[in-house]
Amino acid sequence: MDFKLQPNEGVLIQSINIKRVGASDFFDELILTNLNIIYVDRGKFRRKVINVIYYPIVEIKRLKNKPQISFGLNGKNGSPQLQIYFNNGKESFEFARKSKKEINKWIKAINSLVQNKTIERQSKAIPGVKVVTETIRDTFGVIANTLTENLRKKQIITTKCIGCYAPLTGGKNETVVCKYCNTKQKIK
Repeated sequence: MDFKLQPNEGVLIQSINIKRVGASDFFDELILTNLNIIYVDRGKFRRKVINVIYYPIVEIKRLKNKPQISFGLNGKNGSPQLQIYFNNGKESFEFARKSKKEINKWIKAINSLVQNKTIERQSKAIPGVKVVTETIRDTFGVIANTLTENLRKKQIITTKCIGCYAPLTGGKNETVVCKYCNTKQKIK
């Protein structure tokens, strides 16, 4: 396989002998997954992959939740095309077999995918990050609750140093050292 899938991505349809409008030959592949339409440009004679283009399903234009895809004809030679309107433009793909049936299969699959809301948004996060962040959030919550509880239990008192009369603050019955005269004393 010359293209990469996300861990939560699966292939739904795959067609060969495709050409993106503007390309010269029908040596390419078109793949529909639950997340992307993937165009694999194989170059002349299918020898090697030249380029892979991912078109996210979530970027397909919609009108009332209906994806903007259609069956069209190439103006030059009348070849049938799968036309897909994306938020940033339009792409058209010709099928070598000139198969209206195959194009309609693609249209039906994309419609079904979008309208059944089975689209998963691609995550740019590293797998497992969500679990780690939730664990950290929960840990900080426990720490904050513990500190708050301890502060409530601990009675803070402000008094004067017995050596130099500077202000001292500390917990009740706690031994503190005056920062001015270094006198050790118990706060009462």
